[in-house]
Amino acid sequence: MSANEETANIWIECASAVKDELIQTMKKYKIRKKVDISDISKSAYVYASSNQNLTLMEDSVKLTTPDPRLPSLGNRIIASENLKSADNMCVDLESEQLYHEHRYKLGIGEGITDLPPGSCFPLECNLTFLKGVSFDKGCYIGQELTARTFHTGVTRKRLMPLVFENVPAGFKTDSSIMSEKGKSAGKLRDFISIYGLGLMRVAETKGDLNIIDVKGNKLKVKADIPSWWPSENHML
Repeated sequence: MSANEETANIWIECASAVKDELIQTMKKYKIRKKVDISDISKSAYVYASSNQNLTLMEDSVKLTTPDPRLPSLGNRIIASENLKSADNMCVDLESEQLYHEHRYKLGIGEGITDLPPGSCFPLECNLTFLKGVSFDKGCYIGQELTARTFHTGVTRKRLMPLVFENVPAGFKTDSSIMSEKGKSAGKLRDFISIYGLGLMRVAETKGDLNIIDVKGNKLKVKADIPSWWPSENHML
């Protein structure tokens, strides 16, 4: 997110759990570039609003921008103070739980639980559909594998939205999801209420699915292909 193009300020939002590691990595790779990298997490508040035509007049609002990943995610807001305590706010800012539930309904991963560092691939996380991967820029870490996989045209596993028959209480992340034929269909990443996200074998997601815990307990679950996936990728 660019706060001011004239001064070339760029604000980067990331999961708080990996903030320090991200800063260290960026400093390591800036080499001799005249770039200052600093942590502003104690002076910046990040919000999401599903209102796609949002206008905020608060002086504390530093940036309001459409979420670059998908129009259905609405707007991202960065402010210098807690907007929810302001008396004259005229827009409902989503609670964190509602925001994550909305993401899961759309099938969008975010943070280290949905996108575990070191064990997830950009194409499997649908980042090519969400403006998260460039095939035009120069080399970057993981570029060769990502580009080769992309140009083969086949990505067999992808993050997909899940809807459970009931709240899957007691089921943990990485619980197995099986097809009606008893084949492995994927793994649970996380859930809120009856909505979740799974890394799924797309070809095995048709028909009834069951999530299974370590004790063998089963719960019916349905995986859907999101409407925002490009049509040519519906059958992989």
